[in-house]
Amino acid sequence: MSLRCLPLRSPTLPPATHTNCYLLGPDDALVVVDPASPYAHEQARLQAEIEATGQVAAILLTHHHHDHIGGVEALRSWCSAPVLAHPLTADRVPFAVDRQVSEGEVIGGFTLLHTPGHATGHLVLWNPKTRDLVAGDMVAGEGTIVLEPPEGDLEDYLQSLERLGRLGAERVHPAHGPVLDSGVFPHYIEHRNARSQQIRQALSATPQSPMDLVTLVYGDTIPRAVYPLAARQVLCHLQWLEGRRQARELDEGWVHVPPRNRGVREDFDDMLGSAATDLRGLLGRRNLEAVGSGARKVAEGLSAVAGELFDVALDQSARRRTRLREKASQDDSES
Repeated sequence: MSLRCLPLRSPTLPPATHTNCYLLGPDDALVVVDPASPYAHEQARLQAEIEATGQVAAILLTHHHHDHIGGVEALRSWCSAPVLAHPLTADRVPFAVDRQVSEGEVIGGFTLLHTPGHATGHLVLWNPKTRDLVAGDMVAGEGTIVLEPPEGDLEDYLQSLERLGRLGAERVHPAHGPVLDSGVFPHYIEHRNARSQQIRQALSATPQSPMDLVTLVYGDTIPRAVYPLAARQVLCHLQWLEGRRQARELDEGWVHVPPRNRGVREDFDDMLGSAATDLRGLLGRRNLEAVGSGARKVAEGLSAVAGELFDVALDQSARRRTRLREKASQDDSES
C-alpha cells in the first residue's frame, strides 16, 4: 500500500508555506487527501503527479479549513472523482460533498478515525499494517496547531491526542512539515497542559481579557501581529479551565477561581493578597478615572471569588456535620 506526499503551496499560517497533499492506495485507485492549493501552478503540479502515477478514485478531506480545500473543485473537475468528508466538514465547505464518511470506514487501505479538537469534523487516516498515520492538523512538523473557539476545543483535542498516542504509529504524516514519530503526541499534551498552567497562574481577582493574558503569557516571544490569533488560543484554554472550576468569565473579563482542595482561609488569604497587589498597582497611577475603573474591576473579581469560597465553606460545613453525625452514631452503637 503506497503513500506519497506532495507539499503544495497554500495560504496557510506562517511559518508554514505549504500543505502536504497525500496520495494513498494502489495506483489504479488513488485517494487524494487534502488537495489544498488554490493556485493554478500548484494544481497543475498535482495533476502531473497523478498522471505519472495512476488514476484517482476519491478525494478525501481531513477537515474544512481553507488551507486544506483550495484545490478540491479544480481536481474534481479534472478527474471526476467524488469528494469525501465527515458530515461536520460537509456542513462547512463551500462546495458539494459527494459522500459523507465517518469513524471506522476504510478508504484506500487506511481506516478513518474521527479526532475533533482542532476542527469538529477532523479525520485522520490510520494503517495498522504499516503503522502509518496521516494526521492532518492534529500535529505539525512546522509551525503550530491553532485551536480557535467555538470550534477549537481543548478537551476534545487532548482526548484525540491521547487516543492517537495509543496507536503506536511508527510514522506520523502531518499536514505541514516533515514526518514525525509517535513521541509528538505526549509532547503536544505536555505543551498544552503547561500553557493552561501558565494562563491559570496569570489570572487574578482582577478581570482580564484574553488579550491582557496574551501580553502576560507570551510577552515579546511572538510578534504583535499574531496577538489576536494568540488571544483566541488563550480563550480556548480559559474555557477549558472554566470547565475545571479554575477560571470564571465575568462581564469585564476572566478571573481566577481558587482550588477546592484547600481550606477556605488559605483561599481567602490568596484572594486578598492578589487584590492588594492589583490595588497597589492602581494607586500608582495618576489618572483617577483609571483608578476608579480598575478598583471596580477588582471589586467585581473579589465578589466572584468570594461567592465561590462561600460555596466551598458550605460544602465543608455540610461534610463536617455529616462526620459528626456518623461519629455520634458510632458512639451510640458502641455504648
